[in-house]
Amino acid sequence: MAETITTITPLNDNIILEVKRVEPVSSLNGIWIINKDVKQDTNIAKVIAVGEGRLLNDGTIVKPKVKVGDTVLYNDLTSTIISLDEGKSDDYIIVKENNILCTITE
Repeated sequence: MAETITTITPLNDNIILEVKRVEPVSSLNGIWIINKDVKQDTNIAKVIAVGEGRLLNDGTIVKPKVKVGDTVLYNDLTSTIISLDEGKSDDYIIVKENNILCTITE
């Protein structure tokens, strides 16, 4: 069986983020419950790929301010979620750089 390798390369000012999935838990009555122990920081993710930057009308490219490995807070209303591997517990999100609100350092 051949191994499938998928590479995601963002274009322009797109940023690819990796977030952990929050798995719902089903009760006996069939009601889906989100685990209350999970932090509600679901808009926090790690940058895994960065596009070349935003193209201005005069042809110049503005390089992104975030880099691979940064932890960021993003606006999830304008994101695109993709899942590459059904067995993994991670989702990948594509956002424009201007939808990244801030970087987070520990």
